[in-house]
Amino acid sequence: MQVLVAGCSGFVGTALRRRFQRAGIRLLCLSRRPQAPEEGVVWLQGDAAEPPETWRPTPQGPIDAVVNLVGILRAFPRRGMTFERAHVAVTRNLLNWAREAGIPRFLQMSALGIEEAQTPYQRTKLQAEALVQESGLQWTIFRPSVIFGKSPTGRDAVGLLMKYMTWLRVLPYFVADAPYELQPVYVGDVVEGFWKALQDDGAVGRIWKIGGPRRYTYKEFLATLAQRVPGPVLLVPVPEGLMLKVSAVLQHLPFWPITPDQIRMLRGRNVAPEAGTYFAWLGIRPKTLEEYLDGRLPDEENG
Repeated sequence: MQVLVAGCSGFVGTALRRRFQRAGIRLLCLSRRPQAPEEGVVWLQGDAAEPPETWRPTPQGPIDAVVNLVGILRAFPRRGMTFERAHVAVTRNLLNWAREAGIPRFLQMSALGIEEAQTPYQRTKLQAEALVQESGLQWTIFRPSVIFGKSPTGRDAVGLLMKYMTWLRVLPYFVADAPYELQPVYVGDVVEGFWKALQDDGAVGRIWKIGGPRRYTYKEFLATLAQRVPGPVLLVPVPEGLMLKVSAVLQHLPFWPITPDQIRMLRGRNVAPEAGTYFAWLGIRPKTLEEYLDGRLPDEENG
């Protein structure tokens, strides 16, 4: 089997690449930046929003499936990083190419809570899902909650938060009438679904909503991380309104960790009550955040 993966060098992409390599899948990995040679991987350099003719080298078939992991949490329009381009234009381009090339399967990474459509991130993710569902291809969509696991760059949500705690020793959490619930899910459990979907026709036309085995309030989530950081960490309650105002001013600075839209998305319930059906389909037990933080997962599962 040969699969093209867009977004192959990111956090989830790295875990997926390693899982697929263990399964013996030949990978065509599309990345905007040059990558080091890797056994079983053909790296394509190019922009997933641009025609395949511009990718180098050009993809060689037959290709059995396309996996789209491309996405951004923050937009930087001056750099050409917009939600419209990363989510909608990339998805449209990959779908058009897949249809023209006769590639039957298309797997799409999405996110929980986007149906609220309150922010540009959510709206463009929904638009991308609609394109996938209307494509005529054999599609499967994955909507995970916050993903945790080993990242090669440390730029996953958990890794970044723990770095901020280590550096600053103080971290705010939001106080409002919103629940701020989330259901963190292990990266290996997410990519296992992509692998299973390639083999199971029963996954065609499914939207999988994925969350881990425990729900946390945002404060509980931060406290779980803070307990694993050497030295004291102070969690400070901050009114949501104040945090929205501060983030509106500082959001364009790369070091600032959160935008007003991300705060608004946290107000929603980033949980998946139906996640049990996903793990029943996979036939595995979901890994816990505590297992990961305490180093109790095997190395091969840790990416």
